[in-house]
Order: sequence, then C-alpha cells, then structure tokens
Amino acid sequence: MVELIVNTNTYISVADADAYFDDRLFSDTWDNTDADTKAKALIMATKKIDRLPIIGRKAIDSQTLQFPRMIYSYNRDNLFNSYFVTQEGNKYITNSIGWYTEDFVSNRVKYATCEEALALLERGNSKRIKLQQQNVKSFSLGGGISETYGNRIVKILSEEAQEYLQPYRTTSIPIF
Repeated sequence: MVELIVNTNTYISVADADAYFDDRLFSDTWDNTDADTKAKALIMATKKIDRLPIIGRKAIDSQTLQFPRMIYSYNRDNLFNSYFVTQEGNKYITNSIGWYTEDFVSNRVKYATCEEALALLERGNSKRIKLQQQNVKSFSLGGGISETYGNRIVKILSEEAQEYLQPYRTTSIPIF
C-alpha cells in the first residue's frame, strides 16, 4: 500500500478527501475507487499542482511541498490580501513590509488536490489526453470524424482545480 503523508507527499488525506466528496455531485468514480488507488491519485495530483507556476515562495525553505506560501503584496488593500483574509480567515504572519506567510495549507489547495485526483481517475489515462501531451494538434478517425486541439498545454485536467488555484496562479515567477 502507498504511504500517504500529509504535507510531505500530499495536501490532503484520503479520509479528508472522502469527506470532501461526500457532498459533491458526480463523484462516483472516487466513491468506487479503493483506498490505495485514491492515495496514488492524491499524490499524483499534488505533484501536478506543485509543478504549476504560482506566486510567492515556500513559507519555509525546507518544506517538501510548494504550499503553504509566503506571498508578497505591494499594499495591504490589494485584491489578493482582501480575498484571502475574508475567505480563509486572517491566518497570516507579517514577516516584513509586504510579505505574508500562510501558516496552513488553504482549503483551496486541498480542494484543488481532490478535484485533480478525481480528474486523473476519470480521464488521466485517456488517449485524448495522451495525444495532447504529445503535442498532437489534430487527428482523424476516418469517416469524417476528426478532432483539433488548440495550443494549450494540459497541465491540470480539472477545471474546478484550476478555479480553486486561480488566486495563486501566475504566468511568470519572480526570482528572489
């Protein structure tokens, strides 16, 4: 059996992920999956999330995963700070002017991990995803059936996970 260690190789335990899916529609794939496969999906989802370009830096340099984060803000009234303080509760430690350190992994990251794990179980091994990952732009099955893909590189399968992570996402990463 896979050893799942929260904050070392995953952001959320199987039990907590099960609780997340308890009140979510269309989670039959998760519900019908054994605990070992769920653990593997959570680990893989965590790895995918950790490879995304995200703002800030690790809260503690020695932590294994990318979250929690230390986030720089130009001013206290910007959208990032007001959003997280009201949505997640005031759980920041001000290190110096403009820097805020999360002292927890936010629910947004945990929920994104759950959603990406579900997406991996449902379609992570599909031929369509494999073609997109191999940079195939279009293909035809004959009989007038064809499919064309855009230039978007698939990094996260779940749209829900992308939405949860949006406040953390960046298109470039500053070097500190």
